Amino acid sequence: MPLSDFAGRNAFITGGASGIGLATAHALARAGANVALADIEPEPLEVARAAVAAHGGKTIAIPLDVSDAVAVATARDRFLAELGTPHVLINNAGVSLRPTLLGDVGPGKWDWLLGVNLLGVVNGVTAFVPEMLRRGEGGHIVNTASIVAMQVHPFLHNIPYRMSKAGVVNLSECLDLEYGLAEAGIGVSVFCPALVSTGIINSSFRRPERFGGSFSNDASAKVDSFTDVGAAATPDFTAALLLDAIKTDTFFVFTHPECADWIGERDAKIRAGFAQLDRVAETYASPS
Repeated sequence: MPLSDFAGRNAFITGGASGIGLATAHALARAGANVALADIEPEPLEVARAAVAAHGGKTIAIPLDVSDAVAVATARDRFLAELGTPHVLINNAGVSLRPTLLGDVGPGKWDWLLGVNLLGVVNGVTAFVPEMLRRGEGGHIVNTASIVAMQVHPFLHNIPYRMSKAGVVNLSECLDLEYGLAEAGIGVSVFCPALVSTGIINSSFRRPERFGGSFSNDASAKVDSFTDVGAAATPDFTAALLLDAIKTDTFFVFTHPECADWIGERDAKIRAGFAQLDRVAETYASPS
């Protein structure tokens, strides 16, 4: 059953100090939810907490590197102690490189991208979902992927980012099979935005020392924007999309209708592969 009423519900949001995460925290708090904001930057996180708390309800800030499974489990324990049952889990934290050719990505960047974008979601799921199931009050999970996980864009040299986000889509599609969420009244959404006005491109300055520390996110191949998807979506608009997806139990959540054509092109390639299979199978079964 979709989670239609947020009043008194408890939400955990990663990447909550800015952008999509912060806008979603504001929207949930305005709807009556208690919110835990988690982010790797303590100072902006506290500023965000104070702003969200102004809506009423309980708001806590948890400094967190989502790529650290032990730290996520510790964050979960604090959440349970201070807020109680988790009803909404939003695995939103993400990092990105500027357009970078595959051969120019070193081990530290690979470990960082996959550690945050993919394993960060895994860590959130494995820490919180068993508690959601154990407490039996239903809820909803939102995992932030990207439109690039669904298509191949001709000028964005961002294969590592695309790979990490494709894993989030696959993980989200399998969660019900893994945990039996539907029977427990827990919905799942995977958010696949195109261009949104956030500071994700500056995430390189926040890379932890264990991955090599901060670095300047420059590359020889640069692209300023998704020029063919028009204007960037605002974080507030994405928050409205996510709350609606939770209420209606919508799985795929997108930001730009123009991207449907990109996904259609990929679908055409998939269908062509099945057509090739049929053609060769027929010839193989009926040799001349």
